[in-house]
Parts: sequence; C-alpha cells; structure tokens
Amino acid sequence: MRINKYGWINPKENNQLEMFYELSEEIKDNDDQKFQYLLMAYDELRDELKMRIQQRDNLAIQFIVIVGVLSGIAFTDYEYAYFTILIIPLMTLFFSIQIFSSYEVHDRLVKFIREHIEVELGRVLNVDERKFYDFFWEHYCKQDRIIHNVKMPGGRKGFFQMLLKIVPFLCSIAFFFKCYSNNEIDVKINAIISVVSFVVYIVLGYYYLYRFNIKPMKVECEKLSACDYLKRLRKVNNKQKAVFFDRDGTLHVDKVETTLEKGFELFPDTISTLKEIQKRGYRIIIVTNQSGIAKGHITLKQMKKFNKKLRVSLKRKGCKIDAIYYCPHKKSDNCNCAKPNTGMFDRARMEFNIDMKKSYIVGDKIGDIKAAQNAGIPNSNWCLVTTGIYDNDDFHNEPDLDVLEPKIFPNLKSLLEEIR
Repeated sequence: MRINKYGWINPKENNQLEMFYELSEEIKDNDDQKFQYLLMAYDELRDELKMRIQQRDNLAIQFIVIVGVLSGIAFTDYEYAYFTILIIPLMTLFFSIQIFSSYEVHDRLVKFIREHIEVELGRVLNVDERKFYDFFWEHYCKQDRIIHNVKMPGGRKGFFQMLLKIVPFLCSIAFFFKCYSNNEIDVKINAIISVVSFVVYIVLGYYYLYRFNIKPMKVECEKLSACDYLKRLRKVNNKQKAVFFDRDGTLHVDKVETTLEKGFELFPDTISTLKEIQKRGYRIIIVTNQSGIAKGHITLKQMKKFNKKLRVSLKRKGCKIDAIYYCPHKKSDNCNCAKPNTGMFDRARMEFNIDMKKSYIVGDKIGDIKAAQNAGIPNSNWCLVTTGIYDNDDFHNEPDLDVLEPKIFPNLKSLLEEIR
C-alpha cells in the first residue's frame, strides 16, 4: 500500500495511483486556490491527529510512572505512607479524563476530515463517492473497521475505561489489608475509609465514562431524529436485522394526519404479520413523517397518544415494537429526518446496530422507498403495500414508481412470502 503525504491511498494498483496524481495536476491548473486550500487543511488536520496520538502516548507513560512511584511509597515503612494507595484512583481518574478529552477532539477531527475535507476533495477531483475509500485515508479506515467489525478503535481508551472500573476496587482492598497488617487504624475506621473511597471513585469513574462515551452518542442520535418510543436496550454487539415500517396507511387505515379523535383502525392482518416477522428474528421499527405537527394540524401530545395506543394494542396481542422514530418537521424545514432523508434510519442503525443489507422497508408511498434507497437497504428488500391514500385511488400514480421498481403487495400478509 502506498500513502502520500496528504493521506491519499490506493491499496490496489499503482497505475490507478498514477492516474490520480495526473488528475490532481489537472485540477490544480483549473481550480488552484480551492484545491490548495483543501490540501493545506488536510495536511494540517492530519498533523493535528498525529499530535493527539503522541499526546496520549505521553500521558500513558506519565500515568505508569506516577502509579509506580505511588505504589513504591505506599509499601515503605513511613508512617501512614499507605494512604498514598488512595491517591492512585485519583490519578487514574485524572489521566483518564485527559485521555478521553484527547479522543473527543480526535474524533471530531476525523469526522471533519472524512465528512467535509475528503468529500470536497473528492468533488474537486471528480472521484466517484463509492470509491472514496480507494483514495482517502479516513474513508478507508472507516471501511476497514466495518469489514473487520471493529467496535472501538483506540487501545488506550479501552485500557483506561477498564482501569476506571477496577482500580478503585483494587486500591480499596489493598488499603484495607495494608492498614490491617500495620494495625495503626481501628478496623471499623479502616473499613469505612476503604468503602467510602471505593464508592466515591467508582461513582466519579462511571460519571466520566457516561460523560465521554454514552452521552455524546445519545446527543448525536437525538440530532438525527426524534424518538417517541425506544425499547430498553442492552448493549448489542451482533448485527441486527430489521423491518422498517411506515405508520399511516401501512399499519393502520390512513385518515390523513390520523389521531385518536379520528379513530384508531388497524388493518386486519397487521398484528398477525408483525408477530410472524418478529418470530423470524427481525426488529420491528416504525419510521413516520408527522409534518402535521409543524403545520399546527395536530399536536405532539396527540401523536404520542396515538403511538401509545398502537404499541399497547400490539403488545396485548404478543407483538412488541422495538422503536418508533418520527419527524415533526414540514418539508420547507429542510431537516435530515423527514423521509426520503435517512435521519430516522441512521438513528435506528446506531442504537440497534442494524445491518441495512439484511433489512427491509415496508411503506405505502414512494418516499418510503427512496428513504430505504438512501439508507442503504438493497432494492430487493423494498416493499410497497397498496393500502395507502393515492391520487385517483391508484398507487400507479406514485412518482418514480417505474424507476425504483419496488416489490408491490396488496396487503401486509402477502409480505410474509418475501421476508424470510
């Protein structure tokens, strides 16, 4: 593999790399200012990443040295020297915060390079977006992590996450037995100090684990789309498969911006179909546009009441919905969550570790199918049910129907022959 100083790569053939250099020379002549700026920014950001990596190496070395010194002092014969054992968790917490902060900046830099700088370079160089991983380092790294199922790149981060959980316990035990052997403190006071120090440090440790790991993901998910209901999740390591359902006109009779006041009416085959799909190992996830909220036609409370009625009705019949994501915006808001955009699908993928290639979409409008296409669901898994509301009561009037060519079903029950 050859890598130039800007981080462009091509792991395949040298002649492709030479063609890339020729292309870059041509672009420099035509659009020199923008191209040179992107190269300069790319180079500086890559240098900043290297500096962050070196910073974490230095912090790890400093931590090891300090822990070694404190441990040595703790087991000397000086009076009360064993109290330095309780400083070790404090140092672990301090260095963990520095490491996590460095990774936080590192991740932002990587995201900016991959989603902005490399994308703009690709546009200037007329590189096919599907081939970005052949030319740009961060795109290649992301692709490589997906292929090898790497959950958390960065060994130091995982190491310090582990230390925050075990060091308080080990140091509290070591402190208790050291005090007990020296017989300098009453056993009860010794036990109280050990327990209190353990509780304080473990609470602080888990707080910072939440602050630097769980909370950022939660915030990022909330930016992708709104969520009305999310089944309580354990950590999901294995890839999941899901069936994404539109709500109105797919699971129940569409009465135009449907609320409980207009009537709740499931299709006759909704419950039996969802139960069977769930038995086949699929997550049941609802993704619904609710622009009536932004237009003032319905309230958020009315939508939530309707969703609760839907969930409870299905649950009573033995079918549990995994999540309901919704978009409350109108089209002119230009949000990322309204179908055919992918915000709701992206959030589901993050929270459930969804494998889009093995997932399906079931909807009554072409907008649902376009969203699935944009989200990476293969066209063989696009299912359009003809139970919605259409111009002149004819689903053939849906725009781009002939272009996208989804599989068409008269009702939900007929899906069961397709979704295996």
